[in-house]
Amino acid sequence: MGEIIMLELKEVPKKPTIIEGFPGVGLVASIVTEYLIEHLNAKLIGKIILDNMPPIVAIHNKEIVQPFGVFYAKKKNLMLIHGLTMAKGFEWDLSDNIIELCKKTQTEHIISIEGVPAKTQNPKTFFYTTTDKNKKDLEKIGTKPLENGIVFGVTSSLLIKNETVPQTCLFVETHMGLPDSKSAALIVKDLNQILDLDVDVKPLINKAQAFEKKLKKILSSAKDASDIKRHKAMNYVG
Repeated sequence: MGEIIMLELKEVPKKPTIIEGFPGVGLVASIVTEYLIEHLNAKLIGKIILDNMPPIVAIHNKEIVQPFGVFYAKKKNLMLIHGLTMAKGFEWDLSDNIIELCKKTQTEHIISIEGVPAKTQNPKTFFYTTTDKNKKDLEKIGTKPLENGIVFGVTSSLLIKNETVPQTCLFVETHMGLPDSKSAALIVKDLNQILDLDVDVKPLINKAQAFEKKLKKILSSAKDASDIKRHKAMNYVG
């Protein structure tokens, strides 16, 4: 496991709620965080840099897209950790950085977003939470506790390593297709009620289509860059 190299913050909010979302099944978490960043006018206030990640960055609409950006919606005192890079192989490092971020900001609540594979036309949301209070609040809005399941990725490593900050995991059934805006909208609806966000979910399907195009372009650029880097390395060795 790599060490924490850098957590850069231009601003240090006090006692926020953090929502974390990284590419996964149906890209639900990435869609949700992308959508909230835009609709809550969240500003980029920081980034997470890992020493063992390939130094690849994407440029979209003439701007750099951080692999792991930290955004802040001041009116809601809400921080969003938005991943546009697959976190596979870096889950422990990312969870260490998120825990460090929690310490710096005295975070009161972490909310993790995850899609779970399911073949259904009527997806449902589920939750797991570490506190009785959050459990009661979630049951009031009609979502069900997850009774059995396996959790992967950054959410899993956070559940293992985080022992101090209350954490809630929101799961939604989703197809393996890319992306699943219908399931993402269900998560946004739950977050509206939990955090009183008042975010309109109606335009989400259009935003998801735009996000799919953006994500495909970024992932394609990253893959091309990785291929070029590997090719250069092979030529050097040869």
